[in-house]
Amino acid sequence: AASGGGGSSKGSGVGGRRQWKNLKKIVESEGYERLPIDAPTYPSIEAPPSLLPAKKFCDLTGLEARYTDPKTLLRYYSSREYGLVRLVPDHTVQELLKFRNATVSLK
Repeated sequence: AASGGGGSSKGSGVGGRRQWKNLKKIVESEGYERLPIDAPTYPSIEAPPSLLPAKKFCDLTGLEARYTDPKTLLRYYSSREYGLVRLVPDHTVQELLKFRNATVSLK
């Protein structure tokens, strides 16, 4: 980062001030062209999908959801939110489900 502290003189400009590089110069100085074509690098990050299951988040608070209401299918974090989930009108439930592309028709 751009701290004015000590450290090595590498990258220093005139008068001890840090000389800024644009992204193109930084990428060129890293020597990515010497790496194998399939080696993962920051400019070409391509990684396989995660082996971990996708996290599910509470539809009300955004915290990691531990539970799902079987009636509305809304996800919630704790028993406190469960009380709120049961009070949410059906049309609002539909709107909340749209946010995560899980539209369900409630009966």
